[in-house]
Amino acid sequence: MVPSKIPGAKKLFYREAVLWYNTNHTHILKFHGVFGQIGDPSGLCMVLQWAENQDLSKYLDILVTQQHLSGQEYISTVNLWLYGIAQGVQCLHGCGIVHGDLRAVNVLIDVTGTVLLADFGLSVIADVGNSFTETHGINALPWTSPELIKSGDDAQGVRPTFESDIYA
Repeated sequence: MVPSKIPGAKKLFYREAVLWYNTNHTHILKFHGVFGQIGDPSGLCMVLQWAENQDLSKYLDILVTQQHLSGQEYISTVNLWLYGIAQGVQCLHGCGIVHGDLRAVNVLIDVTGTVLLADFGLSVIADVGNSFTETHGINALPWTSPELIKSGDDAQGVRPTFESDIYA
């Protein structure tokens, strides 16, 4: 997506940056700042914490296939991650922020094994002129609450809610 091609996208980008800046939690990816080239609105980007172990889906696959996790250790680790995700979501919701795209690829793992929520609020930018299902695609469906799965004219104006975050 090129922000200069979408009406209001630059404003939404900065709005998201401010929201992210105001969240400070162990289980939310750290925001460091905004970077862009002067006069080039398509070059805007956010500078975020590096999560060395990739996303939850890939990291869990690596741990299981390389047999680093099995049995009770697997259950304990997954429960710890779920608790961390819930704490991160609680922080976002306490700040009035709906993540809107909670799924394994948007949960990153840092070098210590801590889960970090990422990509929250990006649906706010993507939602300009598009429905939820158009911008999130078919891969998000397993994590999508039923009320967000609409088609045709019904899809217009459907936005994620605190409840849809909990469902995910």
